[in-house]
Amino acid sequence: MLGVTGKEEVAVHRNGKVSWRLIGVLVLVLLFVVVVLQNTQVVRIQLFFWTLSMSRIILLCFALLVGFAVGYFTTGWGNRRAKGYLIRRAKDDSS
Repeated sequence: MLGVTGKEEVAVHRNGKVSWRLIGVLVLVLLFVVVVLQNTQVVRIQLFFWTLSMSRIILLCFALLVGFAVGYFTTGWGNRRAKGYLIRRAKDDSS
C-alpha cells in the first residue's frame, strides 16, 4: 500500500501504528501455504478392514480437527462437572 508520502507502508493501521495482528495472520497464512504445498502426496491408511487413500494434508487437517474436538469436549465436560459441584455446594451452604 502506498501512503500519501509515496513511501511503501506494510501492515500499518489507519492511525499510523503497526498492526501486529495483521502481520501475525499473514505469517500464519504463509506457513499454512508452505505446509499444504509440502504435503500433497497421497498416503494409504489401513484401519482394521478398511483402506483409505487420501492426500497427506487432508489427513493432517482431519487429525488436527479430531484433536481439537477431543480437547474441547473433555475440557468442557470437566468444567461442567466442576460448575455443577460448585452450584450444589453453594445451595447447601445457603440453607
